Amino acid sequence: MADFRAWRKATASTGASSNCVEVSGSLEGLVAVRDSKSRHTGHFEVSTACWRGLVADLKASRLER
Repeated sequence: MADFRAWRKATASTGASSNCVEVSGSLEGLVAVRDSKSRHTGHFEVSTACWRGLVADLKASRLER
């Protein structure tokens, strides 16, 4: 089981927006994602490569809403 300690919230999710996620990396090459309002419900894990691909696609507006 991966060890996730330092959870970070995106700077874009501060302020009035209540739709926030937090992410944390591990030494095992995984990224965990959780809902900042429902931390007790757990998180899901993806590989670092998968996370980087998702972030790149979001930044390039390649994903539909």
